[in-house]
Formats: sequence, C-alpha cells, structure tokens
Amino acid sequence: MICPIVGKARVIGAIVVADKEPGEELFSNDSKLLSTIATEAGLAIENALLYSELEALLLGAIRSLVKALEASSYWTAGHTERVTEYALGIGRVMGLEAGMLEKLKISSLLHDIGKIATPKEILNKNGKLERNEWDEIKRHPGRGADILVELKQFKEIIQRSSITTSTGTDRTASSA
Repeated sequence: MICPIVGKARVIGAIVVADKEPGEELFSNDSKLLSTIATEAGLAIENALLYSELEALLLGAIRSLVKALEASSYWTAGHTERVTEYALGIGRVMGLEAGMLEKLKISSLLHDIGKIATPKEILNKNGKLERNEWDEIKRHPGRGADILVELKQFKEIIQRSSITTSTGTDRTASSA
C-alpha cells in the first residue's frame, strides 16, 4: 500500500507499507491509519521547512544589518564576519553542540550592533580618541543589549555583567 505525503497542495513524499505478516492482508482501517500518519508527516515536514526558511531569513536580515553598520565605518569593514569565523572555529574545537554553535554565530554577528548609535565621526576618527570619545565607544555593548532586549529570541544571548574597575567603581556592562 502506498500513501502520498502531501504538503501545501503538492506531494512531498510517500509512505510505502507491505503486508503485515505473510498471508495477512491490509484492511480499510490500516488504510485510514496510514492516511492519518501521512497527513501528520506532511504537516511536520512543511513546518520543518518553514522553520528552516525563517531561520535563513533571520540570519540574512542580521547579516544585512551588520553590512549596513560596517558600511558606516571603514575601520571595521569585515570585522564582524572575521569575529564570527574565529568564534565558530573556537566553538567547534571546544566541541559545542549545533544549537550552541548557532547561538554563538548570532551572538558574534550582533556583538557590535550597539555601534549603530555611536556617532560616525567617532567611529571614523583618524587618530587617537579623546577620553569622552572612548567613553562613547565603550557604551556600544549596552546599547546593543538595549536594542535587542525586546526580541524574545535574543534574551538568552544578551549578557549583562557588573565590572569593578581598578579605581573601585562599579560599572554595568552589557553585550549582545
């Protein structure tokens, strides 16, 4: 008995069932059960394909956003992709599982997203930064966290920590 697995108005596979036991036939109840299983399989496959498309869309949107950000500063062109490749290489050597590697990839791509709120004049300054400019640069991790905090999927990726400086002052840092 063959039962098609149907997705969105198209056949995406088939289930083939042979005799139960030598000499035993397949009955209408078997056909109904097989049809139900094929319908559920079709839904599961379509959902998996849709999820995969959404993941690709999200990753593409993140990469486009990063390219737009890096286009505003000639000093950082390609920086994010290099950081991502290094981070993933280290993650693989560490033996991280696929799910953690995916989170590492997204985190690496977004690590400088807060620079979108940093004035271009500071990002592109040719020469040494003044103290106040350097302070402005150091705010970008917190700004990145603030940008991403509303997105449920990024809550686990955003890390906030408290740092005590050499002068004893407590400073909260955030990174995305």
